Parts: sequence; C-alpha cells; structure tokens
Amino acid sequence: MKYRIFAYLVVAASTLLLIPSASATWSGFHSLGKTPVVGEPSCAQLGPSEVMCVARSQSNTLMANEFSKGAWSGWTNLSGTVTSDPSCVNDGTDTIFCGVTSSSNTLEATVFNGKTWSSFVDSGQLVFANTYEGAGPGSCTPINAGRVLCAARTQTGTVVASVFNGTSWGKFSTAATGVTSSPGCTTDGEGDVVCAVNAIVNNIQTIVVNRFDGAKWNGLINVGGTGVNSPACSYLGVKGQVDCFVRSLDTGVYVNHFNGGIWELGDWSGWGQITANVGPTTACALLSSGSIVCTWINIQDSLLYEQTYNGSQWTGYVKVGGPPLGDGPSCASYASGKAMCVVVGLNNQALSVTGP
Repeated sequence: MKYRIFAYLVVAASTLLLIPSASATWSGFHSLGKTPVVGEPSCAQLGPSEVMCVARSQSNTLMANEFSKGAWSGWTNLSGTVTSDPSCVNDGTDTIFCGVTSSSNTLEATVFNGKTWSSFVDSGQLVFANTYEGAGPGSCTPINAGRVLCAARTQTGTVVASVFNGTSWGKFSTAATGVTSSPGCTTDGEGDVVCAVNAIVNNIQTIVVNRFDGAKWNGLINVGGTGVNSPACSYLGVKGQVDCFVRSLDTGVYVNHFNGGIWELGDWSGWGQITANVGPTTACALLSSGSIVCTWINIQDSLLYEQTYNGSQWTGYVKVGGPPLGDGPSCASYASGKAMCVVVGLNNQALSVTGP
C-alpha cells in the first residue's frame, strides 16, 4: 500500500504474537446462563458497571440479559421472529436500541427504556441476510442523544442507511454501491457517523469509507486494502477520530486511523497490522478518552485475545483466555478504564469477562 502509516499503528512483526507477562489484568469468565444462544450477542453499556446483552435464541427470537449489581439477570425472551444477530447500542439517553433483520428480511428495531422492551418497529427496507459472514442487519451507532443510524447492505449490493429517532425510522439514503459485505459504522463523537465496507471499485476488491454528517453523506473515499468479513469501526473518544479495522486474507487484522480532519484520503493513516491468526469478528470498546481495547478469538487455540491502544501505541497481543470459544466477541464500555466482552463457548452458552 502506498499510504503513509502513522507510527502509533506500526507493530513489529516479531512481537505480534508475543504475550507480555503483565500487560493487562482481566477477570475470570462468568456465565450468562445455560440458555443456548445462536450466533453472536451484541452488548452495550446501560450505565456505570451496567451492560445489556442481546442475542438470538434457538427459537429465532431475541433474548436479553442485563448485568447489574455484579450479576447477570438471565436470558429473557422478547416477542417476534428474527433472522439475524442484533446490532445494539446505547442511544445516549440510557436507552438501548437494537437493530435486527425481521422474518421478512426487513430492517427493524426494538428499544429498552430501562424497564421494558418495545414492540418491533419495522422500517420496510429489505436488507441482505445471506452474506458469507452470516446473516446481519448491518451496523447501528448513535449519532446524538436519542438518534441512532443503522446502515445495511441491500439485496442489490447497496449500502443504505436510516436514522431512528426513538420511535420511527427516517428516509433511507444510499451510502455506497457495489459492496460485497455488510458495513461497519461508528459515531465520531461530533454528531457524524463513519462507515467502512468492502466493495468492488474499477473491478478491484477494496475498502471504501463514507461519512454521514447528520443530514447527508460526504462522499466515498477509497482507502485501499483487501478485507474478508465485514469491517469494524470504533470511536476513539477524541472528537472526530475513528479507527477502522479489517481482517485480511492472511487472517491478520489491520487498522486505519481517521484523524477527524476534512473528509479526504490524506486524513487517513493507511493500513497497519496489529494482530495475526484471528477469527472474523473484531470487537472494540472505549476505555477512556483516546484509549480503546479490541478483542478477537484466536484461530490457533480458540481462546480470547486482546490489543489495547493506550493513546500513543498498541501495547501488544495479549491472551485473555477462556474455554474454547465458537462465536463473538462483543465488547462494551463497562467502567472507567474497563470493558466487558461477551463470547460464546462451544456449548453455545455465553460468557463474560472484564478488563484490562
């Protein structure tokens, strides 16, 4: 790649798989209950040391599990049939929003107001539920208090997006065409949303990004690179700054940093590798302003690993552990300087761990 790479992104190849002896402290793994889950849960912070996780059940419903006062509530079924994993976020008003694919392959949502879950609100927009990486509604992220944007791939290879205002969906807009994956989106902390997606541009597989400023898309930028599975993007806690991650054909994960400047290629750092030999899902959570932790399931031992960005550098690839894992992870901010990550074991039961 001919893009410049910021120094903080560069990790020497010789240290990628080393496990520092005392670089992080993670809790033991805790069960969310014996109820089997399907696919990957989606978790969001509900309040200080409170997290809500939502997953598919074996009967194709959503079910919710709340962590509060140091314990999980257990799985509670929500009414309505779904066909994908959910994408859940806190909308900025201590309300949990979950986007999901309905039984008729439309994008729909349910919200938790702190006490009860709402009925599903269907957008009427068809989304593609058979991508090679699994059925998915796309990616949902808060814009500002009470407003959430969801972006999804349609059955015609287009990324469309709509803003949910707490009760209803807005008009759908087009963010990208010719895409080959679901998008990965995140807020930038300034009321904008940055989305990345795999796409074909001039007959070449690449990665493109677009930014929604609350009213319109700012335009596609081809940031290069080649990814498999859907990209993931995370807010860094510094206004305007976003990291996007992609898993490449070599099963390594590469990161590209957007510095929050004007919307042009020069504001992206270029791709730098931070892991190797990991599964398809990258899950990150904000620890503090400028610091995030990202986690993966390692494909060699099926255990959970993490990388922390401390504000100036990635600190090293660290084994968190666990029993052999099959799905996940999903991570949410948990407390100051801590994240909670939820994974699924080979017995289809979910487990949580907090750190670093």
